[in-house]
Amino acid sequence: MTFFAGALTHLGVEVEAIAAGEYKSAMEPFSRDEPSAANQEAINALLDDLHAHLVDGIAAGRGVDAAAVQAVIDAAPAEPEAVVDAGVATRITDEDEWTNDDALPIAAYDGPPSVLPTLPRRARLAVVEVRGSIRDGKHDDPMPTGATTRAVVDALDAARKSKRIKGILLHIDSPGGSATASERMWQAVRRAAADKPVVAWMGDYAASGGYYVASAADSIVATPGTLTGSVGVFMAKPVIGAALEKLGLKQFRFERGAHAGIFSLSRGFSDSEREAFERHIQRTYGLFLDRVCEGRAEDRGWIEPLAQGRVWTGAQAVERGMVDAMGTEADAIAQLAEKAGVSLERGPQIKTIERRPSWRSRLRPSLAAAGLPTMVVEHLRVVEEGGTLAWCPVRVS
Repeated sequence: MTFFAGALTHLGVEVEAIAAGEYKSAMEPFSRDEPSAANQEAINALLDDLHAHLVDGIAAGRGVDAAAVQAVIDAAPAEPEAVVDAGVATRITDEDEWTNDDALPIAAYDGPPSVLPTLPRRARLAVVEVRGSIRDGKHDDPMPTGATTRAVVDALDAARKSKRIKGILLHIDSPGGSATASERMWQAVRRAAADKPVVAWMGDYAASGGYYVASAADSIVATPGTLTGSVGVFMAKPVIGAALEKLGLKQFRFERGAHAGIFSLSRGFSDSEREAFERHIQRTYGLFLDRVCEGRAEDRGWIEPLAQGRVWTGAQAVERGMVDAMGTEADAIAQLAEKAGVSLERGPQIKTIERRPSWRSRLRPSLAAAGLPTMVVEHLRVVEEGGTLAWCPVRVS
C-alpha cells in the first residue's frame, strides 16, 4: 500500500474525507501516512483467509499435504523439479508435447453448444450483469463505463416482464459506486424478485454497492475468494487551494446559498458543511443497513457488527450469513433453475439481458455533427429519458 498524504501536503493538497464505518478505508492512502489499526486488521484477515483457501485448494486438488504446498510457495521461485517432487505438479514438459497429447487443445474448445436454435420455445433463465463501478446515468452516455442505472434497471424490468423468462441470475462483479444508483438497482431487483426467482452470483468482487444490490436477491452465491461486504459509505474531495497558490493561480467565487461552495476544490469544508455532509453520510449508511436487513430478512443487530465498511471473503460471508452458499456460476444457475422449475436436462437456455441504445441516442451524435442546434439535440435526449423539458424565457449570456 502506498500512502500519498505526505506528498500531497508537500504539494499543498489535502483530502477531506468523511466515512461511515470504522473499516471504510478507501480514502486512507490520501488522508493518512499509514493504514489505520482497523484497516490492518481487515487486510490481514482477508489475506489469511484467501491464502488458506489457496493452499488447501491446491493440496486437495493434488492430493498432497498442505505443508508441502506451503513449502513450494515459500521457496518461490521454485525449480520445476522441486514442484514435481512435492506433488504439486505432475510432470515437466514443453508446450509442443502437451498440445500433441491426448488432452483437448484449448483452441478447439468454443464453449458449450447452444441449444437455442433447436429449442426455441423452452422456458429461459435470464442473466443480468452488474459489472464495474456502479454509476448513475445510462449506458450510452459519453465514455460509458461500469454498470449504469438505466442499463441494469431496464434489463431487470425487461426480464421481469417477459413471460418466457422464469428466473433471473444477477451476475455481479463490482466494487460498488454511487449510492443512489445502488438504491435504484436494489429496488429493481426487489420488483423482479416479487414476480420470479432471482439468484445473485458474485464473481471476483461484489463489495459496497455490489453487495447492496445483491442483498435484494432471493439467494446469494459466491466463490470462496470473492471479496464482498464493505457495507459503508464515504465521500471525499481533494483540496488544492494551496497548490493553486504555489502556481500563482487565484480563484474568486460568487455564491448564493450557505453551502453553495461545498464541492469547491479550492477550500475545505466549513463546519456547517461538514456537519451537513456527516448527516447525509450517516443517513445513507443507515439506508444501506436497512436495505441489507430487508433483503436478508434480518435485523440491525445482525448486520451492524458485520458492516462498518469491512470487506469479507466469500467463505467468511457464508459463515456470517451474508451469503447463502459457495459455488460456481453453474451452481448458481442450477439453484436458480430449481427455484424456477426449469429443467436443465437438455442444457439451460440462458439469455443475457442488456439494454441497447435507442435509435434516438444513436442519432444524436449525427445530428450534432450535422450542425443541428444544441438545444434541439438536448431536447431529444430529455424526451428519450422521459424527462420534463422547461424552456427558459430569457437568454443569459
